[in-house]
Amino acid sequence: MDQQLIGQFEARRISRMLSKLYLGRLRQDEQIAVSALVADGWTEVCFELQGGERTYRAEARLNGAKQGLRPNDCKDMLVDLLGHLFDGYLSEPREPFTGPKWEELQYEGYVVFMRGQERAQQIEVLAAQLLHDDARQRSRRATWSPNPHDDDQSD
Repeated sequence: MDQQLIGQFEARRISRMLSKLYLGRLRQDEQIAVSALVADGWTEVCFELQGGERTYRAEARLNGAKQGLRPNDCKDMLVDLLGHLFDGYLSEPREPFTGPKWEELQYEGYVVFMRGQERAQQIEVLAAQLLHDDARQRSRRATWSPNPHDDDQSD
């Protein structure tokens, strides 16, 4: 069962803190959303840079139960890790620091897994439209198929 580790108030507080920390590097329409949860011994923290033409979502997780850490200690460590990595990401040019597949790394002597994905809003909209158009065309072909025996009157 998933349990949220960061409530709305704390998420906004961390987001404001990060906005001040990254002052001058966040673009005018950008903000960082933060979330954290614990499930089955795993603690996961997510930072998502929202706004602008691109969105970058990075997740870090570790199995605190196996590594002798309490969930809040895991959360604090992962927030520090993602904060440090976002500090580098927000420099120009912006290059993602992790890809869409989980990667294993060592941080402060603990095994941490990370993944991230950068999405361009315009490309997402175009891709959704292409998928919708393709599905509609497939639907039309599936409902009508030329059958040379359709005109047969023999029954």
